[in-house]
Amino acid sequence: MEKNEKSKIFWGAIAATLSGLVILLIEHYIISPDRTITAEKNTEPPSQVNSHPQNARPPKQEETKRDTKSDNLHIEYLQQGNTYFNLNDYNEAIRCYKLAATAKPDFAEAFLNLGAAYHRLKNYDEAIYYYKRTIELRPDYPEAYNGLGKTYNNRRDLDKAIENFKKAIVLNPENDQASHALGSVYFNKKDYTQAAYHYKRAVEINPQNAAGYYDLGDAYWNLENWSAAAQAYRQCLKLDPNRTEARERLQKAEEFLAN
Repeated sequence: MEKNEKSKIFWGAIAATLSGLVILLIEHYIISPDRTITAEKNTEPPSQVNSHPQNARPPKQEETKRDTKSDNLHIEYLQQGNTYFNLNDYNEAIRCYKLAATAKPDFAEAFLNLGAAYHRLKNYDEAIYYYKRTIELRPDYPEAYNGLGKTYNNRRDLDKAIENFKKAIVLNPENDQASHALGSVYFNKKDYTQAAYHYKRAVEINPQNAAGYYDLGDAYWNLENWSAAAQAYRQCLKLDPNRTEARERLQKAEEFLAN
């Protein structure tokens, strides 16, 4: 009996110990991992959890560059157009300028250069259209009035040419090209006094303009002011010694003065 009793006590103790171990193992391997996983899921601050949709990704550096390039697309097209313009490929320049205007519909410079390119192609109707479009976008753009004046002058619409050159000069009084061009319009109208006045103004603004002095000499020539004509031709030859027509006119003017 004693033996059986001891055996029962022994196996009961063993069973109790094993039961305790099972409980500990269950707590460690089942309950604890759940808590750890839960903690890992919430390592980010609440404001950042699920802050991006599942399929979203931060913008790559190339995408940022592409966006910046897209913002400057009108400038790139304008520069390409200018390259073609300087190569006298006006049709290709026009194509680029139109792309620039499409990329940025209020880009006045694109319309201005379209006017200049069509002017070079002697398509004066289109040139006038684009110069006027430029002025609609920027009413204070002297180059647009200057271009419009040149176009009207080539179409022999001299009054409109004068009107636009004057507007260009009001907006930019130091624009020697507009003053010179205005002098040429008056010269074409045979108003040599006004022509001389504006040619003189042009060379005052830009004293290095040999063509301006030559045209000034011609205006004085037609006014039979031989002294002023000779002086203008001399100045022209100082800047451009190879201008033979200026030398011939100077000799004639000096002959008139001698007589």
